Amino acid sequence: MFHLTRFLQNKFYFNWHPKLVITLVAFFHFSICAEPILNTCTKIVNNNFSAESDGQIFDLDSYKTINDAIDDYQTNDVICVANQSQPAFKIRDFSPESGKLTIQPLAVEKKVTISNQNYRGTGVFIENSRSIDLVGFTIEGGLYGVEVIDSSDIRLSDLHVLNVGQEALVVKPKHQGGTNFILENNLIEHTGKRNNQYGEGIYLGDGSLKTQHSVSDIKVRNNVIQNTTSEAIDIKINANNVRVENNVIRNVDLKFNGAITIGTEAAFLKGGDYFVLGNDIKAVTNRSGYRPQGIAVGHGNTQIFNNKIEIADAKAIAICLMTTFMDEQFNQVWVQSNLYTGEGRLLNPQCGNGGTGIFKPAQVSNWKNQVD
Repeated sequence: MFHLTRFLQNKFYFNWHPKLVITLVAFFHFSICAEPILNTCTKIVNNNFSAESDGQIFDLDSYKTINDAIDDYQTNDVICVANQSQPAFKIRDFSPESGKLTIQPLAVEKKVTISNQNYRGTGVFIENSRSIDLVGFTIEGGLYGVEVIDSSDIRLSDLHVLNVGQEALVVKPKHQGGTNFILENNLIEHTGKRNNQYGEGIYLGDGSLKTQHSVSDIKVRNNVIQNTTSEAIDIKINANNVRVENNVIRNVDLKFNGAITIGTEAAFLKGGDYFVLGNDIKAVTNRSGYRPQGIAVGHGNTQIFNNKIEIADAKAIAICLMTTFMDEQFNQVWVQSNLYTGEGRLLNPQCGNGGTGIFKPAQVSNWKNQVD
């Protein structure tokens, strides 16, 4: 059985076997996951025969495309994709009266890859929709892996997203925003292949601040994010109530900010509340020659607890609190029980303004942190 902790400690890289890809994303909790990855199928895409897998007989309605199957939605449908190569697809204006839609491979051993070419397009695009679980696919080659706009009640789980032109997973507001997102158990690697400045692993909110709407109630947990050319997790000021927990982050090559970055924009927007808990961050560099940072925060209220950060660079700052806390209702930061290993500094409570010219430091509570 594959053990993720041993994989990370030994830095053991290999060519992916289809079964191993699915197995890996099932064990991000560093232990055996009791729940199965896949649900019982109710519809099949691109398959006109009965198939036996894991003791189940599939003899269901078959559809040529995922969108054809969605158009025939029944409460709590589970659309299973049987073909190994799946074209990119879009879901727009899907709001079921009851239940939720799950889209997944036919079975654990049936690896399904959603591909684009030349770092263009998006593997899966979801807009103005709700109640969708996307589970278990490999997504590669586009500008984005998955992009979710103005949607709610979305779960992105057990995905392997790699070799994308910019960001891997994106959740953004535009005309109305959205709420209730879960991004869990994903493996994200090799981002920024076309534009390395925008090579975030996970991107939440909209840094352009052209919208007055927000995305909120977001859980980012138990993901492995490695080999990114920008932040592993980038949370903009219009993403609120975000919980970032138990993620493993490796080999982040930054131009700005930190491996995990929260709200460093020079803007006054209502909302906040962030939780950065139990993450494991290692091997962060800054290609601009600036100080590499593990966690960079410019907005609150933010709790930073029980994170492990290892950056060898003497210029490194494990936890950098910018001076961009413009809203006095959201300027609290609690820093507790974090462990830093390296030659740099564990905490800088006035870490600079990121070129904004603003000096509004956070109100910081700091205790039980350690330097190894």
